[in-house]
Order: sequence, then C-alpha cells, then structure tokens
Amino acid sequence: MGGVGVSAVLQREERRAAAANEALSDAFRDLGQLMSKAEEMVSLAQYFKDRAAGPGPEGGDMDAETALDLYHLGLVTPVTKEAAGRKYHRQLAEQAKVYCLYNRARGLELISPDDLLSAVKHLSVVGASLEFQELASGLRVVRSLEASEERVANKIREYLSAPGSEGLGPGITARDAASLLGLALPLALHELEKTEARGLLCRDLTPANELVFYRNFFLEDV
Repeated sequence: MGGVGVSAVLQREERRAAAANEALSDAFRDLGQLMSKAEEMVSLAQYFKDRAAGPGPEGGDMDAETALDLYHLGLVTPVTKEAAGRKYHRQLAEQAKVYCLYNRARGLELISPDDLLSAVKHLSVVGASLEFQELASGLRVVRSLEASEERVANKIREYLSAPGSEGLGPGITARDAASLLGLALPLALHELEKTEARGLLCRDLTPANELVFYRNFFLEDV
C-alpha cells in the first residue's frame, strides 16, 4: 500500500511539472512575439517623445491629458528643466491640475517647492481650472475657479439660515466653514472674513476666545 501511495504522489507531481512546463512554453512564445515588436515600439516611443518635448513641426502639440496617458504607459517622460528649458514653469503649470498626485505621476522626477510656486503662478496663462492666491496672512494657496466668492457666500448664508435656539440663528466658526466648504482651515477663515467684508456676517468672540460669525441682521433690516 505504501508503494502505491508514493507512486501516486510522484505521478501527480509529474503532471504538475508537465503543466508548468507547458505554461512556461506558452509564456516564452508570447514573449518572443512581443520581442519581435520591440523595434517598432521603440520607434513609436521616440516619436511620442519628440512630439512631447521636441522642437520640430509637431513638437509641443500634444494636449496635457494625452501626455499624461502616454507617461503612464512609459512612452514619454515628465516635464523637466533639462527638456523644457525656459518653458519649464509654464509646462509644469499644465501638470498642476493633478499636482496632488505628483509623486505618482512624475515618478522619480520630483520638483522643489520653489519650482511649484513658480509654476502655479502660470495657471491663468495655461487656462487651468485652478488659480493661485496669496492671502492677507501671507499664506499662498491654489484653489478651484468653481469656488467663486458669490457661491461661497451663498453656502455660508444657507448654513446660517437654520433657526437657532435664541432666534439669532447658528454661528459658524472657521472649523465649521472648513468642513462645510471642503477647505483648509486658514482658507476657510479667509472666506469668512471676505463674506464679513461684504456686510453679510458679523463676528463675536466667545469666552473661550473662539471667533464665531453670525448673520448680519443689522444689514438685513436696513
């Protein structure tokens, strides 16, 4: 009985080895077909690189979305100072729409904070959906153009329109505004102060030294 058991195990292992060899042979056949196309792929990659960074009749005519797709395929490289020269900051601004993912998108070609600051100042030039702002506090931010001053003010007023326990309506802090508007805390405070400057809000300081904004009923009653 023991011999039969060992024989069965050996036969099973031989079948597994044969199946593995067949799978490996198929893989090498596929690899051979791929290698036969290697020269064509290299030429194609060079063509796209020339279009993305060339000079030349077709150089630079690739849109940003296509360039990003080709980069993910490994056919083009990200914008670098060496390749772009004087156009570096302008071309880098075209990539800033997805800059929050730049570590993944740019691979090893990381950029310095100074380069990013120079690039975001070109956002309006390249027609991006973002804008660069320097707040009164000195904080520099990049924000969506969709977050217009009027739209933000309306959101804040809607939040403050709910009835409060004392008839004055609820207050809103910078932390509340950050959650409501999906903004960083300093930018949320900046939006509250801008809305206050328009006469729509008034402020109060709580005993805990927390700044709270309320609807400006004085202006509404005029």
